[in-house]
Amino acid sequence: MRVCLVSYEFPPSGGGEASYVYGLAKEMESLGHDVTVVTTHAAPVPGDEGHSFKVLGVGTRRGPIREAGFLAGAEQVIASMVGHGEVDLVHITFDYPSFVMRLRDKGVPCVATVHHLHWAEALARMRHGAGISQTIPLLVKASIMTNLEGRLL
Repeated sequence: MRVCLVSYEFPPSGGGEASYVYGLAKEMESLGHDVTVVTTHAAPVPGDEGHSFKVLGVGTRRGPIREAGFLAGAEQVIASMVGHGEVDLVHITFDYPSFVMRLRDKGVPCVATVHHLHWAEALARMRHGAGISQTIPLLVKASIMTNLEGRLL
């Protein structure tokens, strides 16, 4: 199967999502799948030359919605891959459900992994002393993301 993993994070940048996607790509490849990772950058993983999966970097933007540049670039790359018959399944591993819904609406077979609950994150920050100016945006984001994730799932 030709699988495209889409992740905002990928080694050498750190984070749980980066580690998860890297491990998933290696394991899927070892099972015989043709794997392409679409991420923000295409830097080599230090000390790891033992895989043949492709890593395509589509960049990002600076600013409050830096993910927007990544999402636009990823959507273009995936559309091209689908158009050329290079992918059977797209696995989205970050929390922008509307992106998955846009791909699905175009007929792209997709699955998604939801890594965390936004309400839990907002409430935890409140308990640990986040001020009202930090809490309100978190609660608004949590509301929107929870609604979108519910629709996706």
